[in-house]
Amino acid sequence: MTDQKKLDILQSNLQEFNLRCKISREQRSLTLIEIARTLCDLYEGEELSRIVARYSEISSDASPSDRLILCRELLSRKRTSLELKRLTSIGDKEDTPAGSHGKIAYTKNNFNDAAFEQLSSSINSPRAIYTASINGACEAVADGSCEFCILPIENSVDGKLFSFYSFLNRFELKICAVCDIESDGDANVRYALVGRSSLEPSGRFIKSTRYILEFFILGFGGETLDGIFEAARECGVELLSIDARPVPYDAQSKKFIMSFSVSSGDAMLFCSFLSLYYDSYSPIGLYPHL
Repeated sequence: MTDQKKLDILQSNLQEFNLRCKISREQRSLTLIEIARTLCDLYEGEELSRIVARYSEISSDASPSDRLILCRELLSRKRTSLELKRLTSIGDKEDTPAGSHGKIAYTKNNFNDAAFEQLSSSINSPRAIYTASINGACEAVADGSCEFCILPIENSVDGKLFSFYSFLNRFELKICAVCDIESDGDANVRYALVGRSSLEPSGRFIKSTRYILEFFILGFGGETLDGIFEAARECGVELLSIDARPVPYDAQSKKFIMSFSVSSGDAMLFCSFLSLYYDSYSPIGLYPHL
């Protein structure tokens, strides 16, 4: 047998194996879809965690793409989709206290004033409430005396301003909107309108509009990030940035702060995946992409 003949046979075999693998993957996906449907029927009325745990037992080697099959099935059903909406809500969904509507707390200076002018444009009857410190502005939102506050969160030279992100964590606040303000020199500073809750990943958004989903998650890198990236590709969301911070109580772990560009439909599916499969997932905000 000539080398060319041998190569032709091997190429033909490879094509056949590739076709079989494709068919096998399709059959596997169809089987997982039926498993997800059957479990949702079998455990109708029970907690989501029961369905997720049983699905994980049956598909112990499930990839992120496999897990998204269950997420889609849960989102397709009225009861479980409502549960997922509650699970993926970003922040405190209690009603805004009477008398605080439209009040925006911040420390007065030219840059914060400029940010107020831009960020308040989408708020009914906005009112500036001046505070002596950023801590005071955050406290005003946390205690319900103001609906929002303004914080600088990023600049074009240093990137994310983690000292200000610590206020979000400390007061359990979420980013609602952002704007960019030109500062001294060539740097731009990104300011955030911050409240006790953020936008919800629901279908009421305009489909063509892009949003930024920002969150942090604890992990060791590698497998943690690979799973999120695979799910992101499957959902059609785009990674914008990722930052890693040390975790004081665990030298082996890191706190990853991640930002993705999402559409309204993408957001709900992706947030469902993160909420169901990553215990340390904590959303920072969902807000319109500039």
